[in-house]
Amino acid sequence: MSRPLSLSRVALTTAAAVGAFTLAALPAAATSTPAQIATSKANGVTYLKSLQAADGSYAGPGLSNEWAFSALAAAGTAAVDVTPDGDPAKNARSVYRGLLSTASWPSATPVVTDYERATLNAYAAGVDPARVSASRNLIADIYGYWQTSQPGYFGPPANFNGTVFAALALGGARTQSGQVRVPQALRDTLVARIRANQHDDGGWNYGKAEGDPGQLATAGDIDMTGAAMAALCVSGVPNTDTDIVQAKAFLKSKLVANSGAFNAMFGINSDSNGWAVSGLNACGINPQTGDFLTSLGRTPVDFLLAQQFNPGGGFKYQPADTVPSAYASA
Repeated sequence: MSRPLSLSRVALTTAAAVGAFTLAALPAAATSTPAQIATSKANGVTYLKSLQAADGSYAGPGLSNEWAFSALAAAGTAAVDVTPDGDPAKNARSVYRGLLSTASWPSATPVVTDYERATLNAYAAGVDPARVSASRNLIADIYGYWQTSQPGYFGPPANFNGTVFAALALGGARTQSGQVRVPQALRDTLVARIRANQHDDGGWNYGKAEGDPGQLATAGDIDMTGAAMAALCVSGVPNTDTDIVQAKAFLKSKLVANSGAFNAMFGINSDSNGWAVSGLNACGINPQTGDFLTSLGRTPVDFLLAQQFNPGGGFKYQPADTVPSAYASA
């Protein structure tokens, strides 16, 4: 089964990990200190900067490292300040805007997740996704994949992750004056579809499950559960909502006591921890206390910190890895 959004692991592992460190004030029970997290973020930013190409780009045809923008933003680093060899003419924001503006982007056969990924990363890079250029409006591009026969789905309904990431991309869409771009009625329709695809165990998976008892009875996935939780919460669903409470319980049930990792579908890995922590953060649930502080005193953030190469800053995909992985999944 493909992973969401055709992600590049070398960037996403670090991006998911660094982005997951955007935490509120930590409680006394937290096992990773603010100083440790700050050092990890700083080293992660150094690593992400090393992924920038000589022309200033992070993205190109096919799989790319553009998720770095989300991590850089979470760490407080502006894309406009990320330049190869200090050349401001090649700053990452301008180069990314230029790429998104080209007629050939994203490909001859685009899918909705291309535009959703770009919208999320454009926001992070400081680019208004609705005004990338005179010819590029990423919000409108996403709208083009609305399924009139099954309202609330974006892209082929069978590829449910396209709908989850539509909610993430559109949930924060605002005009330059700060007005909400997406009508609440549309967001509510998205929320209803996400709710309908929650599996019996409280998690979500990449494929459509709505209306199929057999699919709803299958195991949820850590990554998509984190993403779906975030999608619901950015759409206005409170963390006291039954579906969020059930998702939280699902994640808790997958937590490994001696490491803080999650028992993920693809094995224990940093990506899954990053998505889970990001989902918890989006819902205002601290991943370093309460249900996510294990009986052996470990948390999901502890696991992420343990996977980082220091001072290099990159993260292992899996604990046995000896270098940051350049593996890319389709």
